[in-house]
Amino acid sequence: MKKSLSLFFLILINVIFCQQNEYFIDAIIDPDKRIIKIDQEIVFFNNSNHEINYLILNDWPHSYSTSSSPLGKRLSEDFTLNFQRSTKNQRGSTKIIQLNQGAFQNKYERIEGQIDLIKVFLKEKLNPNEKAVINIKYEIKIPINDFTGYGIDKDQSIRMSEWFLSLSKFNNSIWLKQSNLDLDDISIDPAYYTFRISFPKDFNLISNISIYKKNIYSKNYDDLDQKNLDLLTSFEAIEHFEKPKEEFEKIFSMNPKALLLTTSIYKDQDNKWNYLELATGQHIFFYSKRALQDLSKKYNYHIYFLESGFILMTSDQFNCNKFKIFLLKKLLVREKFFYILRFFRIFLNPKGYEKDYINLKKKL
Repeated sequence: MKKSLSLFFLILINVIFCQQNEYFIDAIIDPDKRIIKIDQEIVFFNNSNHEINYLILNDWPHSYSTSSSPLGKRLSEDFTLNFQRSTKNQRGSTKIIQLNQGAFQNKYERIEGQIDLIKVFLKEKLNPNEKAVINIKYEIKIPINDFTGYGIDKDQSIRMSEWFLSLSKFNNSIWLKQSNLDLDDISIDPAYYTFRISFPKDFNLISNISIYKKNIYSKNYDDLDQKNLDLLTSFEAIEHFEKPKEEFEKIFSMNPKALLLTTSIYKDQDNKWNYLELATGQHIFFYSKRALQDLSKKYNYHIYFLESGFILMTSDQFNCNKFKIFLLKKLLVREKFFYILRFFRIFLNPKGYEKDYINLKKKL
């Protein structure tokens, strides 16, 4: 029991005091014009012990803009002369349309001798444990794929690497100013990424963020042929299923003793229901309570509708009496419990979270 409690508090401390940067990227690719239009939000957390006046952004697509860039010089050293002889239209570049913190328009400049790095001056000094939210609207010109292999090839494959603006690595209060040298060795801090990428359906997108990238961090969890699981979780996933029948057959073929999932229940809501996600189109299938009951019955599972959108399905192999289910439903999985945890986190570190602090106080 002591080990479990120690682990819980270790995780809680890590969540409260160690914030990771966040990226929200909405990209539209036009292969004919070799243009990517991007609306992006970057959330940077100052986890250092010092004030920060500016950020450094990696803009590696702009390294293809001129033969005098670090990349251009590197290609010359390797006798890749087609880049030196290329035209402006054949090369790549980045065009910043708007860069701001809220209503404040940030000043920015490219670093001398490293034009693929951008120095962004903040609205005000960023103290330790504070965050800055930067919104950027820009266009990327994709280079032809003759230079480094990245670009759009004749097979209608869009091959891209480090194609969006990212924060340079920030270590010991020093920004790592690292230019593109075609070595695929960019160093960045861990972060959370949310992408929405649109491109013509007859093209293939091949990127260094591909879901087919080699599994490094969860090697023992990528075997979908596992059977007789104790617990299988599916959080905010089933509304994304394009073919629910096939996906649920895969899930129940693993014969889990219990299945814990989350989704918002459809109850004849109108088109203003926020779960429709009309702006992104990511939620494409919705489930009524009756539909989920029929689903569990089909596979001989018992179903329990908990609070906060949690749904528990259990097989006869699941060794848990109704009293424990009652406790889970009424005491443990309660929306207010999560609000309390988040309130506790913000209470200990309120800087930069004033709006969240006020909203949570209203809910408690």
